[in-house]
Amino acid sequence: MTTSRPRFRLHALPLVLLVSACAGLGGCGLFRSRLVTLCTDRPEAAAYVELFNGLSPDLQVVLRYQPDPATLVASRSADSDVVIGTGLNGLSAKRNLHPLDRLFGEEGLQREDFYTGLLGPGLYERRQVTLPLSFRLPAVVFLTSTLRDDLPNLSVTLGYLRESGGAFNEIVRDRHVRMGFSPLWDDRFLYHALSLNGARFRESEEGEVLWDEAGLRAGISSLRSWVEDVNGGFARSAEFTRKYLYEPMGRLTDEKRILFYLSDNGRLREDLEAHSDEADFRWLRGERGLLVDESVVSVAIPKSARNKWGARIFVDWLLDEATQKRLLEVSQSKRLSTFGLAGGFSSLRRVTEREFPQFYPLFIGRIPPAELLGFPEALPAAWETSKREAVVPWARDFLGSGAPVDQASQSLQTWLRTHRAGRPPRS
Repeated sequence: MTTSRPRFRLHALPLVLLVSACAGLGGCGLFRSRLVTLCTDRPEAAAYVELFNGLSPDLQVVLRYQPDPATLVASRSADSDVVIGTGLNGLSAKRNLHPLDRLFGEEGLQREDFYTGLLGPGLYERRQVTLPLSFRLPAVVFLTSTLRDDLPNLSVTLGYLRESGGAFNEIVRDRHVRMGFSPLWDDRFLYHALSLNGARFRESEEGEVLWDEAGLRAGISSLRSWVEDVNGGFARSAEFTRKYLYEPMGRLTDEKRILFYLSDNGRLREDLEAHSDEADFRWLRGERGLLVDESVVSVAIPKSARNKWGARIFVDWLLDEATQKRLLEVSQSKRLSTFGLAGGFSSLRRVTEREFPQFYPLFIGRIPPAELLGFPEALPAAWETSKREAVVPWARDFLGSGAPVDQASQSLQTWLRTHRAGRPPRS
């Protein structure tokens, strides 16, 4: 493991920082702009900007909230110097981003400090144009008294959850009074299940969406079997949903009406504290390792940025270990409602492995080793919208249609085409 490197100390010598940073980043004059515009949809960024501005009177960041920064970058409409958000690793966005390789060096960022799997999607023409800031890990929450004795220590597979859920089911007078879990209850779970079965959604070099057809078929087969063979079919699942799912899943778990529900590292503390009985969690695992959610938060500098010099200083400061520890302290002292760093674990390994368990004791002994994590590949900038409005509705429709699984890939292609054309998809 590498040792912490020397970095500019913004809080100590702000003017010296600016002059020294200019020398290290290509030189500058004394009359450069002192304002950096930050475009983001992350609410906690306001606290980050406040801290930075308090440390550096010679360089100030102005915050501009935008609900979809990646789309602005892709359309060349991002009138900002720094962008923070999801979807920035999409090809249409990366084409319009300024290379950040100059931030790496002896006294700058080090590639080995990051989770390796997070850096690759940010490459464009072999240049690093985005840098990861944080990521989320999906997890399932359950009562310790309800899952089987052979529960794994760190993570669980879909197969384990399916089998445990089936054993938990209870039928009285031909109706379910308990149902372990149905993948139809949660859109996120439905999509995660496709990924865990090997669908491997990703972006081609031409900007098209690709997936593994065999993995997609395996996902559909597994989900359909879960609903039909384990839970008695779509009608019974729908009946149980109408009768019980008007209450929060946490309460239904407490009442032992269901066995578990989906969460992630950003909501785990609140979810666990809400239970009246002892609750616990496990990360979701597949063949490629523990599933990392595709909504990775990245930081980038648009090509159109007016103050690239100041933007690089802010990015370098934001991705410093000491800074991130301080940001975690600020988040707790201000009691911010968002978790960790930009809603997730830090992209810097040492910060996640060392600092997060100090600020969030529930993660003591629960931070997965880097080699166990299965990071997502680059996806289109608008993928979150396509996933929500086309992929998940398609999966629900196709599962219930009874159509042969070998038609799944062609059917999904049709839904995505009609979604892009702005027309409602048809079965």
